Amino acid sequence: MGLALHSFRKADPTMSRRKNAAKSITGRDGYFVNQALLYGIAHIQSLPDHMQEWNNMRDMCLIVRTRASVFTIPQIIAVEQHTWKSLTLWPEPDEYLTDEDKTQRDKFTANLDQLKTDLDQFMRHMESSRKIASGEIGGAKYEVRGETHPRVYVYRKVGNDFVGKVTQLGAMPLEGLVRTLAAEVLRA
Repeated sequence: MGLALHSFRKADPTMSRRKNAAKSITGRDGYFVNQALLYGIAHIQSLPDHMQEWNNMRDMCLIVRTRASVFTIPQIIAVEQHTWKSLTLWPEPDEYLTDEDKTQRDKFTANLDQLKTDLDQFMRHMESSRKIASGEIGGAKYEVRGETHPRVYVYRKVGNDFVGKVTQLGAMPLEGLVRTLAAEVLRA
């Protein structure tokens, strides 16, 4: 009986489609899983030490390191910008890392730092570009800068510092985009 059932499942074309669909629902599942893990890592690492779920966070870091792709470093930068938290994928003290782990960490960190430097230079260029629009919505100020790829900067002053968000102006109407970013900035 078990053999007949197995043969039926193997020959059933809908089972085959379901099995393939389970591998990737959107075609970008790996990208989203990596991004979700990075947001989880950033959140756990932002908690006070006594509240951090150390083993879970360490395993999440290991999964991201193991699944690393060309998207991992840009995803880290995006998560750090969105959460205003710096994160590390090697939270273990050096004495718990092998020489190979340390080499991998140092190479990864150098690549991350270089991309952050390149991004910082790009952002400075964007900030020095012509202001297209500015104003205040929902308790936060905004500026739209740039000519070919306008970026929207939404910020507010907290003490002597500024808290802000930046994104590229796309198809969403400016007011809606500013309100969305302002809500995030006001929570920060």
